[in-house]
Amino acid sequence: MNTLNNVIRFNAEAAGLILSGRYTNAITILSSSLQCLKGAKRQRGRGKQSSHASEIGTTSCLSSSVSAPSLSTVSSLNIPAQSQRSSGYIFREPIIACGDVDDTPAKSRQRMVAIVLYNLALAHHLQGLRVQKDSASLKATSHLQTAQSMYEACLKIQIKHQFDLGDFYKLLVLPNNIGQVAMALGKTQSAKGYMTFLAKQLDQFLQSPSFPCRETEIEEFLNNTIGQTNPFGATQIVPC
Repeated sequence: MNTLNNVIRFNAEAAGLILSGRYTNAITILSSSLQCLKGAKRQRGRGKQSSHASEIGTTSCLSSSVSAPSLSTVSSLNIPAQSQRSSGYIFREPIIACGDVDDTPAKSRQRMVAIVLYNLALAHHLQGLRVQKDSASLKATSHLQTAQSMYEACLKIQIKHQFDLGDFYKLLVLPNNIGQVAMALGKTQSAKGYMTFLAKQLDQFLQSPSFPCRETEIEEFLNNTIGQTNPFGATQIVPC
């Protein structure tokens, strides 16, 4: 459990780095966090005590006085929405963990793996676009391909273990961002497939009285799908 709590703190630190545009630093921290989670699972499987908690505790930049939050729900940091009109809107908010522990240790770990995968994908995605803006390099392609793989892994782990990080992330954010990565990589057919899926999900959300009250983001998602599928026409979002 100490490993999990330390990874939660580690992830929160990386989320702050993503928000400040320090993507490579965030990638380093999140990659280490993911390896620690994998290592802890292997150690439990062999019935041996894991040493990763102490490793994280000595390498984290967080103050030792910061108490580790327990994991049951996730929330996004409240930052202004941003968009890149040239390549479509990208949801840029990292996910942090908060709340009381209601899940089993195994479920909590699976949820944390999904969160770290999402944040790691986001950091690679944004770093890839930054590098690509300067030059169409192999480094940019590598970051973008890694982002796509990790976004997809985040989605798959939620499906496999029958949980989710919230419908907003599972059904809207992930297909949107995966589609935008595909566009940046020049995979137009793949991007169109994800935008078609996103359009269908948006259609259901907009017809539901309980769709997420994220008006700006929903509008941006709609704009992305209109560019590929144009399924909504003059659909309007009703304020929450």
